[in-house]
Amino acid sequence: MCGIAGYVTRTFTRTHATTDWFHAARTALSDAPASAEGAAALAAVVDTLKARFEDLMSIAFLRQVALDAAFEADVRDFGAALAAREAELTRLSEAGRTDLDPLIEGLRDFAWQLNAEVADHAVQARSLVAAGHAADAGNSLSLAIATEYVLRAIDRLEVRGRDSAGIAIQIAVPSASTGDMEAELALRAANVHADHLAVYVTAFETGMQVLTFVYKTANLVGKLGDNGAALRRAIAGDDLLWSIAPEAVRASILSHTRWASHGVISVANCHPHNPSLLEDPVDDPLASLGAMYALNGDVDNHLELLAEFVTTRQRQVDRAITTDAKIIPLADRLSGDTNPDRLERFRSAIRRLDGSVAIGCIDPNRPGEVFLAQKGSGQGLNAARLADGWMFASEVYGLCNAARSSANLARSVAGGSVIHLDGAALEADMRTVTNGTSAKVAFDPIQIYARDIYRAGFETFLEKEIHDGPASVAKTLRGRYRREGSKVVFDNLPNDIWGPLRKAMKRGLARVYVIGQGTAGVAAVGIAHLVEKALMRDSRLRIPVEAHRSSELSADIDAYDFEHALVIAVSQSGTTTDTNRAVDLARERGAFVHAIVNRRSSDLVRKADSALFTSDGRDVEMSVASTKAFYSQITAGKLTALFLAEELGAMTDVELAWEMAELEKLPEKIAAILANEEPIASCARDLAPISRYWAVTGSGVNHIAALEIRIKLSELCYKSIPVDYTEDKKHIDLSTEPLTLVIANDLPGDLVGDVVKEAAIFKAHNGRPVVFATEGHDAAAFGDNAERVIALPSIGADLAFVLATVAGHLFGFHAARAIDVGAVKLKAILVGLDLIAMDAPESDRQATLALLDAFVDEGTEGAFDSGLGARHLAKIARITRDLRRADEGAALRAVAAAAIAPVRSA
Repeated sequence: MCGIAGYVTRTFTRTHATTDWFHAARTALSDAPASAEGAAALAAVVDTLKARFEDLMSIAFLRQVALDAAFEADVRDFGAALAAREAELTRLSEAGRTDLDPLIEGLRDFAWQLNAEVADHAVQARSLVAAGHAADAGNSLSLAIATEYVLRAIDRLEVRGRDSAGIAIQIAVPSASTGDMEAELALRAANVHADHLAVYVTAFETGMQVLTFVYKTANLVGKLGDNGAALRRAIAGDDLLWSIAPEAVRASILSHTRWASHGVISVANCHPHNPSLLEDPVDDPLASLGAMYALNGDVDNHLELLAEFVTTRQRQVDRAITTDAKIIPLADRLSGDTNPDRLERFRSAIRRLDGSVAIGCIDPNRPGEVFLAQKGSGQGLNAARLADGWMFASEVYGLCNAARSSANLARSVAGGSVIHLDGAALEADMRTVTNGTSAKVAFDPIQIYARDIYRAGFETFLEKEIHDGPASVAKTLRGRYRREGSKVVFDNLPNDIWGPLRKAMKRGLARVYVIGQGTAGVAAVGIAHLVEKALMRDSRLRIPVEAHRSSELSADIDAYDFEHALVIAVSQSGTTTDTNRAVDLARERGAFVHAIVNRRSSDLVRKADSALFTSDGRDVEMSVASTKAFYSQITAGKLTALFLAEELGAMTDVELAWEMAELEKLPEKIAAILANEEPIASCARDLAPISRYWAVTGSGVNHIAALEIRIKLSELCYKSIPVDYTEDKKHIDLSTEPLTLVIANDLPGDLVGDVVKEAAIFKAHNGRPVVFATEGHDAAAFGDNAERVIALPSIGADLAFVLATVAGHLFGFHAARAIDVGAVKLKAILVGLDLIAMDAPESDRQATLALLDAFVDEGTEGAFDSGLGARHLAKIARITRDLRRADEGAALRAVAAAAIAPVRSA
């Protein structure tokens, strides 16, 4: 997983931004009546900002913010005023006016946009211009603003990869005058292989020149944001760039964040790459060293192509470059295709590549343009037309701060596509890879704003999203019911979300099916349990409730009876194919579909008869592992269960009020677990790396928590993990001496002793039972019979399994981090071996041997038992022996080269 982002501009202009509309919108906001009476006026302000989004995010507007402190203050004040109005309406929403939620979202979107994506962007762009150079000189600031757009995109794409990152900035100038920096330019231009700080000059007969500046960074160990900060420092410290930037006419910028799958983590392997070969002369125009290429995915036949284009011609690639991405510029350079149509030449090279790839190329011979390609499955590529050119990125979250619509360039073009974007053109030229026929570029709205993917102060999105849990659950409860004295009622709400379902219940309810897939499928099991428990209060109802995976329901659809049936469809995105297909089939057969979903405008909402949104209907999860959505889905399911119980008379008013009171406690109970995270983290750090076999058990409703925790542990820690009912974990299973998470925090008092005995059996078999138990007497009961006890708050209404799930998610997060410590050590060893194999000047056999010895010593003590088998550790020990015995020179390089694959597989 890697990420590409870039920006190609039209010709820079120095025209002033039109701001009359902006000041008029500010005035309209201040004139809008307070509270709900001003909703229409506030909506008009938001509509104006949406309609003028392109103007708002134009280089001219951002330049004015950067250069005019008073205007910057106006922008920030406008954002603060929007935030104040959003807070007013949020208080009304909390009191039941959930019909205001879409307007609240709009106010929140633009409060963020004005402050973080306009004012902060302008300030950061200004800081990119090197000290001693005037930001308002010529087109320097325009270049800085465009560059900042790309750096922000790469920051947001780091969820796809972060071991290294690079950016190439190509600027066209009428003539480059470097004054007393000619010597530096010559020195950096001698860097043939596109290393950090390389510069290439491409001259034209007209006198115009295109200069390509390259910046790269690589980190074995680090955190999200480190690479972007390093690139910003390098750019802001480059006097050569900013001495030429005032004369820039237009720019092409290509950037990449990497997750190494081919080649060691190093600056040499960092993208973008150029078409250099060993001993290329710097001034050879045929080499086109300023052409830059970035790759997402894998070129499966890169070794065959390398032999064809390089080895058989008795040429060489620099030894330091070992990534498969290098073959792409070489194929483009050496294919022999002389077609004057540059996109056709690019297509010819792409046809030769096997694998799943997304590729970007900027060519100094075509300033202000980019050539893109997508082939195979799995690699995203999107483009957006801005006021000043085109932006492109692997995911829309690299574009959502800059545009409100984008084209999915990876959309189902058989055989793949190549795309040409010209910053001066309004249309994209897209052709099929197979035969070059034109393909249509279709634009869709971008559903998220940059605020949706803000990581706040957390190092990872997963950790942030777990900690978002209390707020997500609280928002799910907001405005879905009201209290009438001591009663809980679901009618006469400002936004009657229950109306369609209430009308369907009047016609009768015969059965309930709850469906979902993946984590939503586990949530469906939990919701089915809650609905069944609610309806069981009245023994006369006898309404069967079943949970099914969506795919299973579809596969045998005619086996189910949908007459007077309620189908509760659970999905985070609302685009899950299996769930949407099951909904279509069920509705065709007469079912009423009630969606529990996180996206207001999703396919599932359009297909369903009624929808209950989790959180505010737009609570984006960036991490692959879904967490807060699960808590909110269960909350929405409990609300649905209580609504059905009230509507069908299954509960008394007292029972209903008590159940709702317990549900209202859920956010604070989740928050209590998060506030006491360290015991869970400590347990994971101590036990996860040293435990090879894992299991999760739970009985009754706790089995639902066990199912969901198993999914997250597998996703995060790359382990195959069984789930059992606690009483079934016996004999042969226990012979593996597993680390077993025992979910036991929702047990009737008379069953606690039975589970204590089971935990004692696990421990007696040399296992490591970690018991999740209700704090107080239950937790104390496990005592010495558990390896660790995780004490969780008490909660009623059959909701305790949600709290266990939160704790399990935290355990999985910290377990993955603990296991990764060993992986980082292996990465350092890999770098050492790769440098030795390449005979690099910085190679150090003794330092690499020291790392290997330390790793083997730790391994023999069991430090890596979780993921490292005996075979792998033995191979690493053998590598240490062979490396120590090997002679210098070719023999040593051969040993190191042979060692790379087994270390990588470990």
